[in-house]
Amino acid sequence: MTGITADLNFKGILRRITVLFIFLLNCEVTVVSTGMGAITKAFPDAGPILINLVYTFPILIMVFMNFFVVPPLAKRYDKKSLVMVALVLYIIGGVGGVFATGSIFQIIGMRAFVGLGAGIAAPLCGAIINELYDGRDKQNMLGWANGVDSLMAIILVMIAGYLCAIKWNYLFWVYSYFFIVLLMVAYALPSLPPPKAAESSEKKKVKLSYNGKQKFKLFLVCLYEVTFTIFLVVMMMKLSIFIEIDAKMGDAIISSRAISITTAGILVGSLLFGFADKVFRRYTMIVSTLCVASGTYIMFGGHAITPVFIGCFIVGLGAGLNLPTVQSRALAIGIKADGTFANAMIIGIMNGGQFLATFVEKGVALFVEPTARNLLGSVSVAMLAITVITLIYLIADPLKGVNANPETVAK
Repeated sequence: MTGITADLNFKGILRRITVLFIFLLNCEVTVVSTGMGAITKAFPDAGPILINLVYTFPILIMVFMNFFVVPPLAKRYDKKSLVMVALVLYIIGGVGGVFATGSIFQIIGMRAFVGLGAGIAAPLCGAIINELYDGRDKQNMLGWANGVDSLMAIILVMIAGYLCAIKWNYLFWVYSYFFIVLLMVAYALPSLPPPKAAESSEKKKVKLSYNGKQKFKLFLVCLYEVTFTIFLVVMMMKLSIFIEIDAKMGDAIISSRAISITTAGILVGSLLFGFADKVFRRYTMIVSTLCVASGTYIMFGGHAITPVFIGCFIVGLGAGLNLPTVQSRALAIGIKADGTFANAMIIGIMNGGQFLATFVEKGVALFVEPTARNLLGSVSVAMLAITVITLIYLIADPLKGVNANPETVAK
């Protein structure tokens, strides 16, 4: 217990806000999408692969950073210092895009710095929350982090759209906002040194590493999350195709409204996570997958735009509950001072799932025609299967009691 949980003075409140602003994940995978069309027009000789790398290259780097770089860094260096370095890299790469107008490779090079920064900051956010806050306070902060990041992404996307309308490379000025976040971190975030093994009463070092059963439990949580992410991303990728081509319900404006409604659902689900976890406790994971299963089923059977919008919002609720739920379960497995490893695995597996989603369509084609509508139906079936398997696991509870941190809120 750090004692910071009860700190509700000005600096304590500013600290909470600062922590919520360093997640960066939703922002990064959303903001640049606003200018993809304009970037394509600015570099007409660049092939589609190079254009796509403007969007995907940071995610590839984030996967590498999440799995292989962040965990060892957090065991050696102060988390506050790492966050500040991450934000500096993020700002350099983001704002650098304004001036990297000579070739598409310059843009991709700047995007590499963005991936480095976001790859370091995203998993550290959950680890810092795990270290500074306890119990219900921690659950709320994990949910709020995802919600605030979603809200920030919506606002920054709107600003980026206006900037891009002036000139395509002005889009990247939106990253200058994070200079304010950097100043907030420097002022409000306390020093968070790397964990040290404490001595027991017998003067023996307490291990910081996971034992075999803890590693296996973390693996199962990651397996749940990568499966959830794969099918959620399939739904997001096919939503506009379903609306505009398969169902012929509207144009790009209608599709953008559907995506915005989904994002609004994510925001609401994230902000309500603390309450939902208090009510449903260990079964919050079931609620999350059921929301996505029911939402995609409504969309699959919908022949008018209203049920599709309703389905989008329900899917968003499930997605908003998902990340903080999985983070809280993963963080409870290891010791409190070394939560970076578990959180880095969760964020890394989410980023990896976005790429694996590309191959789902070929798998569905083995059974039915892979139209956008059929893919939405497949997502519903897959999420229902995940729900059933997870429910069986929760009832059986084969790894009960292996956590290093007692799960006082939910097991």
